[in-house]
Amino acid sequence: MPEVPARWLVPLEGRRPKSDEVLDCLRRGNQSDGTLWTEKQILQTMASLKAQMERPAANASRRALWLRVPILSALVVQKMARPLETLTKGWALIGMALWGLVVPLLPLTREGFGLLKTGDWLVAAGLFLLGAVLHELGHAAALSDQGYPAGGIGAGILFVIPVLHNDVSAIAMLPKKGKLRVDLAGISFQAAYGAVLILVASNLSLHSVAVMVAARLTYGAVIWNMIPFIRADGYWALCDVLGFQDLDRVCRETVSRPKLIFKLIHRLMNIVFLGFVAVVLPVIWAGRLGAFLPAGWGAWSTVIVPVLVLLLWGAVARRIFKLIGAFVRESRYLHVK
Repeated sequence: MPEVPARWLVPLEGRRPKSDEVLDCLRRGNQSDGTLWTEKQILQTMASLKAQMERPAANASRRALWLRVPILSALVVQKMARPLETLTKGWALIGMALWGLVVPLLPLTREGFGLLKTGDWLVAAGLFLLGAVLHELGHAAALSDQGYPAGGIGAGILFVIPVLHNDVSAIAMLPKKGKLRVDLAGISFQAAYGAVLILVASNLSLHSVAVMVAARLTYGAVIWNMIPFIRADGYWALCDVLGFQDLDRVCRETVSRPKLIFKLIHRLMNIVFLGFVAVVLPVIWAGRLGAFLPAGWGAWSTVIVPVLVLLLWGAVARRIFKLIGAFVRESRYLHVK
């Protein structure tokens, strides 16, 4: 959405207003801002706003998740996100990202993974989950600070990996900079949290292994979210930078030739990445999954790994076939002048 009408709508404070209220806001903003839009332009903007909010892609999450389970209601999320809004502004957000980047490079004492005891496993899982919730609250706070409320937080499955998600449907109403702020806030919050875990683990005697495992898992989640081929934060940030609603979708509107070529290259790289994931993840699971299970549960890895691999290969195959079909359809537009 263009920055000018978005600025006019901020005084609505994130409520879902009636059409007449939005029209009145647009008209008053037009007069006070000296933009001098015609009534036709205002009505067209109103129609565009309504269409964006009613798009299916704007529903509960922009991720391709399944087995969605609600965890925190929208009201609870909004109350928890409000105190964090200041941290999503400009240099505060950049500072957290730099903090999360620098601390892992410091020469601190680090414990290995080892074999977690049941108590350590619970501590590591709890700390990692706390960081995942903080990630989603970062998205919610960045959206709330710009005048739009986030929805609830829930859990789901992305490929075969459990993830949390936050309803940020109102991101469609923001200008590009605002969208990127929401996209990247979660990563910054989680990286800063991971840095705190590293410092705590380096100066802690009790459960230090568990805290360090939680820190490594947290940074693993940050890196995973930054990959621009997974429908997570890095992917959506790339979409918002380029002005696409969804890079996976075949363009029905007119797109410049450079952007179209980029989309085609992105699809090919995505296919290669998925093939890499389909080979590497099973190897990692086979070699390291037992270390993450409670003591005495190691034998279960021989059952869990084959099931996870089959689910992963099924999800990857479906996505690769979808990407190939989209590549073939969209490559035809290269020949259209």
